[in-house]
Amino acid sequence: MSSIIIVLIIVGVLALGAVAAMQVRSATLRRRFGSEYDRLVEQEGDRRRAEAALRERVKRRQALEIRGLSPETVQLYAREWREAQHDFVDEPEQSVGRADELVERVLRERGYPVAEVSERFEMVSVDHAGLTESYRAAHAVHIRSADATVSLDTLREAFQGYRALFNELLVEDKPAVNVAEGNAA
Repeated sequence: MSSIIIVLIIVGVLALGAVAAMQVRSATLRRRFGSEYDRLVEQEGDRRRAEAALRERVKRRQALEIRGLSPETVQLYAREWREAQHDFVDEPEQSVGRADELVERVLRERGYPVAEVSERFEMVSVDHAGLTESYRAAHAVHIRSADATVSLDTLREAFQGYRALFNELLVEDKPAVNVAEGNAA
């Protein structure tokens, strides 16, 4: 074999390796972020830009000091949640607002940035990708309910979306227990 053929083979193997590495990296991001990956690819209009944005999110999240909650704090928040849930029957819009506020408070206390809603969603997506879509939807319902009539079913779905994230934030790094409802998940 001539040296040109050997060089071409090496270049081809390297190119295939690079393509395979990119596919593995894409698959890893897709698996980690789920529907958030798809949403961002659609929003960016380009898979590479979306993946770069997701990798940047991971870097920003790694720079945060996320803290656990003391058992006492968990119980305090759980009690507040049960009160909001109890009040849903008579005041569903206010209960959804309270749920939004409770999730924001827990995020803040744990060390997540909460000043900007978009940043909040991005950081939540790194640790709780499966819940980001329902959190976004719940927050949108909360905002919309201030200016318009929102159906009871829509408010209930929003409250449930908040509850899923709230529960996960409270019991993270602990056994799976549905603290807000007081039973095993």
